Amino acid sequence: MDGMEPIHILLVENNKYASQGMRLNLVGAGYKVTSAGKASEALALARQTRATGGKLDLLLAEASLPDMAGLELLEQLRSEGFDSQMVMLDSGYGSPKLLELAKGKCADLIDNPFNPFELLSRVANVVTERFKGKGAVTT
Repeated sequence: MDGMEPIHILLVENNKYASQGMRLNLVGAGYKVTSAGKASEALALARQTRATGGKLDLLLAEASLPDMAGLELLEQLRSEGFDSQMVMLDSGYGSPKLLELAKGKCADLIDNPFNPFELLSRVANVVTERFKGKGAVTT
């Protein structure tokens, strides 16, 4: 690349196979991806990334995680000074109230099942909007 860092995505998905598939597609599209299976792991990875001078541009997380809801994870990250955008993945287990809350806090909400092209397109749209005019590498 031309000296610019790729967009860094923190992917939080507790289904190992779904996570591997999404990671493969996102990395293939040029994104840097850090994966976690639980919110507690994601928080530790985010803190470690910041401690080593890295950045997190996008949180891609399930609405319902084993140890914390996706929105709670986003709120915790923001309370610690992370300004990442969030794309929430809804696997059909989110309550209507949770999904309504997500609309105001998340950059996008993707209903599961989705195909890899939809995921890449929606992520690219959020990243493009976030970094419009800032010269960031999106893919």
